[in-house]
Amino acid sequence: MTRDVSNFSDRVYMAELEKKLKRNRSTIRVWEDRKWLPEELMPHRDDQGWRYWTTEQVKQIKKWMRSRNKGRSQPGRRDPG
Repeated sequence: MTRDVSNFSDRVYMAELEKKLKRNRSTIRVWEDRKWLPEELMPHRDDQGWRYWTTEQVKQIKKWMRSRNKGRSQPGRRDPG
């Protein structure tokens, strides 16, 4: 993916993204590899090939996560039945 994001202070790299999303990097990579993330939320690459996202993308990923979790039961809870 080749999008120019020149503002270095707007870059969120994987270690920081893990913390912000409270997800493991392997989970985030699965989302990317399986193309589950919408195209506009896919990571950029810096000159060394490292993944990064903009702060706006991180906000949108959080919204995407919430929308995917709607209707799912909470972990550790059984659905009444």
